[in-house]
Amino acid sequence: FLLNVPKKVFWQNATYGMDVENFMAAVKSGSISSRLAGKSGIEGALQRLYYAIAENRPWSVILLVLVVLALGVGLASCIVPGDDLRPPYNREVANAAVAE
Repeated sequence: FLLNVPKKVFWQNATYGMDVENFMAAVKSGSISSRLAGKSGIEGALQRLYYAIAENRPWSVILLVLVVLALGVGLASCIVPGDDLRPPYNREVANAAVAE
């Protein structure tokens, strides 16, 4: 069993037993294929995202907060119509009453 921790890659083959020299030669020649350690699919993507955020703190947290705020403002601007945000004296109903 050979493990590359920073890249999260491992090589494993039980046929070599305790023969480390031949195992390393087989890894170098490519006859033993490498595999990724960790989860795959959505869980793996979330795990990699978590580790990326943890490794690049505090900048990643600041970026994450800015992205969440931008998404919140964008969502709020899509949900709330613009006319409801104006004060009552600017609405069309108030203007029609004053014009009469």
